[in-house]
Amino acid sequence: MKRRHWHVGDGEEHCVLCPTHQLEDWKHFFFFGCNFIARIWKFLQVDWDDGPSVDVIVCRAASSFGNPFFLEVVLVACWHISKLQNGLIFNHVRPTFGVWSAAFTRDMSLLVYRIRSVHVNSLLSWLDSTLYSR
Repeated sequence: MKRRHWHVGDGEEHCVLCPTHQLEDWKHFFFFGCNFIARIWKFLQVDWDDGPSVDVIVCRAASSFGNPFFLEVVLVACWHISKLQNGLIFNHVRPTFGVWSAAFTRDMSLLVYRIRSVHVNSLLSWLDSTLYSR
């Protein structure tokens, strides 16, 4: 929001999902600076290790994830995290992990209709293992 010069109130540069209201930047988002988001990455079995550049960090995470739909998982996860943040900022709706996981699971289930047929079984298997690991 700061980059886009949107002013929504005091503390707009801080993570609204953290009780500590730390400065929200990409490192806070991906390197477990936020406990709420860290729970999401752990749930998704995505390990973000620090590295010399963003592309190295993403390549390492994709490699350790081990499934061909890594990018889809990250993008859908980020989309729903963003929706929770916006819901809190603009509508004062308290974000919960349950709301996030239900929305994420619904959208990832729909991906079955768009993903290459050779990857459908691995996506469904991953979704089942993720849901039952809670």
